[in-house]
Amino acid sequence: MDKEIKQAIEYFYTKMEKGLIEDDKQQEVYEKAIDALNKQIPIKPRRFLRKIGLCKSYECLCGNCVFEYEQYCSYCGQRLDWNKEEK
Repeated sequence: MDKEIKQAIEYFYTKMEKGLIEDDKQQEVYEKAIDALNKQIPIKPRRFLRKIGLCKSYECLCGNCVFEYEQYCSYCGQRLDWNKEEK
């Protein structure tokens, strides 16, 4: 799935780089599409914050507090990667 998302992002970037967009509105739509697609690529939270009861809280890239059971940040919508192993 990440491969398909990256291909979609590349599609929009290529259209913009080659000047194949019609107007400012289309440019804005492409930029928003790229932002939304980037949020679908899982990213590890920045750092551990604290343990609250049985749950651990972490800091999302946006600065919001997220819990280890959440798949997405409730503030910015970033998909979270909770895998223990490094890629």
